[in-house]
Amino acid sequence: MASSRNTDSRRIRLAASRASRGAASVSNQQSSGNSHGENRSFSNTPDRAHDSQTRRNSRLNGSSRDSQNRGDRKQKRGERNAKRSGTATPEQKRKRTITAIVLAVVAVVVVLCAVDVWNVWFRYDDASDFQGTFRDGNTSHAIVIDDTQIKLTSDTAYSYTLDTQNKKVNYSIGNFSGTSSYRFSNDRKTLVLSDDDTDWLVLLHLKADPVLDQGKGSESSVVLTKISDDTQGSPFTIGSK
Repeated sequence: MASSRNTDSRRIRLAASRASRGAASVSNQQSSGNSHGENRSFSNTPDRAHDSQTRRNSRLNGSSRDSQNRGDRKQKRGERNAKRSGTATPEQKRKRTITAIVLAVVAVVVVLCAVDVWNVWFRYDDASDFQGTFRDGNTSHAIVIDDTQIKLTSDTAYSYTLDTQNKKVNYSIGNFSGTSSYRFSNDRKTLVLSDDDTDWLVLLHLKADPVLDQGKGSESSVVLTKISDDTQGSPFTIGSK
């Protein structure tokens, strides 16, 4: 009986010891779990804040892109509606205004050039306007030009031909010959003979005429002022008749 009691007593102590060790193990595991949980909680706090800020920024960026896309779609829809209705957008109106101004300026330049070309080559008869009685510059001497000769004095005359396309006069006397350019004033009453080549900028009124503006000739040019259309007379001194 005593042996049976001792055996039961040992079993009870062994079971109690096992239960105590199990309880201690569970307690240690819970304590360790809580500690790790707290560590994870503390360590995850900045990550959660960062993730929250990232999501907020993403929402803001997405909202901005959506707003921009809506604006683009609205503008395109407005342009399509304007095309359908025939009403121009402000941008289209601005482009049309600029285009109209440029075209107007070009048209004016073309018209002015066309008028000058018409006046220089087609409107007038150079051969007829070249003939007549002219005063030689500011002198009192008058010369006579007919359809073939430039009569400087009663016994001195140059034969000439006109190149009306290039505005040249070719003249000769005896064995001497030469070429001069010519041009008229706007009223065709003043004739300029120049040893220089044809100045097309002056002819087309793209720059001022230095000779006609001064009203007198130079070392390389002569200014003749028409007195009459008479081509049958002889050279004379003005005031002597």
